[in-house]
Amino acid sequence: MKKKLILILLIIAGVLGAYDFSTMGIPIRTTDLNYKNFSKIKVKDPTKFSFVVLGDNKNSYGTFDRMIKDINKHADKVSFVMNTGDLVFDGDNLKYKLFLNQIKKLKVPHMVVPGNHDIYDEGVRLYHKIFGAFYYSFEVGKSLFIVLNDANEVRIDPQQLYWLKKRMKESWNYEHTFVFMHVPLFDPRPHEHHCLKDRKNAEEILSIFKEGKIDMVFCGHIHSHFRGNWDGVPYTITAGAGAELMGINPENYFYHYVVVDINGEAVTYSVVKFPTPLYDYPLRMSYVILFYILAFLRQQYIVILLILFLYISFRLYYEKGLIAFVKALIMKIAVDIKETSDKMKKR
Repeated sequence: MKKKLILILLIIAGVLGAYDFSTMGIPIRTTDLNYKNFSKIKVKDPTKFSFVVLGDNKNSYGTFDRMIKDINKHADKVSFVMNTGDLVFDGDNLKYKLFLNQIKKLKVPHMVVPGNHDIYDEGVRLYHKIFGAFYYSFEVGKSLFIVLNDANEVRIDPQQLYWLKKRMKESWNYEHTFVFMHVPLFDPRPHEHHCLKDRKNAEEILSIFKEGKIDMVFCGHIHSHFRGNWDGVPYTITAGAGAELMGINPENYFYHYVVVDINGEAVTYSVVKFPTPLYDYPLRMSYVILFYILAFLRQQYIVILLILFLYISFRLYYEKGLIAFVKALIMKIAVDIKETSDKMKKR
């Protein structure tokens, strides 16, 4: 009996290992997605259009999927979506595949900002391969959009600062300018420091912002919604697209995205809220734990099915003998072939 059990465990371990290796080994063929997407943006009136800003979905299923469906309902009015980063839980190949499968459902172009979770592990390589440059700019109508890379959570490097200075000078030639970065320069919460660690660098970035004409700086990282200004430079933290919230105050901690409406010189900002766990911390954390369990099951469903198949197979083998097992296996394969054939005919 022990030998049989060891054999079963070895086979299961082999299946799991093979699946994990094959999943990690399959390359993601999507490349330069940001450029491809902002090249698709079309607006009927260059002075009147809308876009959505959201962030920190972090491989969320329920909330982020609901947001995608909601945005799709208004695809005739929304020109594109900007994501302020933390697209995935970590830089694992599979996590990026899950995210790409989700945004395929979006009916409008979707551009992203690199977040700290996006560059974990193999994330730097994968992010660059999938989305292209870590910082970039593009224009829509008479508006300039600037994306910065501060995913290291510490500072923005001198080369990027030099590039930013040039963009700030150019901003005066546009009617509106919007800046997107993952980690905020400063934390709006008293006694909290979930922002750039290099304070001197943050102050330098702020001084560069002041050289330009900025309508709004959008950030993520702090899973919440805050709006204010840094010494006259307006900012919005929008990081409620599905990741666990960082507080319980209903005024700032809720799932949401922001709609930006441009109408000539006027710009308006609307917050679209989504169902949020009850504001009782232990209960909310239990929802978070449940979310990760469900996420794991959804990611590993093939492995779970393989384990169930192996379990049933060995039960048949040891209870009814080899002949019965082979017969049952042949019947199962025949049924699968027939079902596949029927599906092909329907297509």
